[in-house]
Amino acid sequence: MQCIDFVQRRPSPSAGRLLLVAGGLALGAALWLQHRWDMVHASREARQLEQAQAVEASRKAVQAAQKPTPDQVRLRNVAPLLRQPWLPVLRVIEHATEPPVHLLSLSIDPATGMVRVEGEAGSFDQVLAYAQTLDDDSVLGPARLGSHESIMDVAGRTLVRFSITTPWRTR
Repeated sequence: MQCIDFVQRRPSPSAGRLLLVAGGLALGAALWLQHRWDMVHASREARQLEQAQAVEASRKAVQAAQKPTPDQVRLRNVAPLLRQPWLPVLRVIEHATEPPVHLLSLSIDPATGMVRVEGEAGSFDQVLAYAQTLDDDSVLGPARLGSHESIMDVAGRTLVRFSITTPWRTR
């Protein structure tokens, strides 16, 4: 019969030790390769992110360059007003306004197409003649007397202060 002695140690096989060392080395190499792979992958993602940010910044710069400045917006709003026939209207009013009629204010609203003239004259007949003069032209008309009142100036003369509105024909 064979007796097993548990007290005595038997030497472990050298092949087992060799396999244990080879496994440790393989595990170390695998961890090093994984770390290297993660570093390469992270640097590639960082480059892609930088490129995407550069493309986005470029796109935003192009959009900002294409966005009109406040001056361009104002000019775009004013441009239609500048194309209106201002000169003929002003010439008609200038030629119609002669003493004893004196112009106090002039308001032209191109959006509504209305011209408002406020002035003073020596008599109501002169106011009516002035309204008729504005009414006869092809640029303005028909002229309507909006209001009138008699006032005394500092010299003691009686004057008629009036307001006339007329449409502005822009053809």
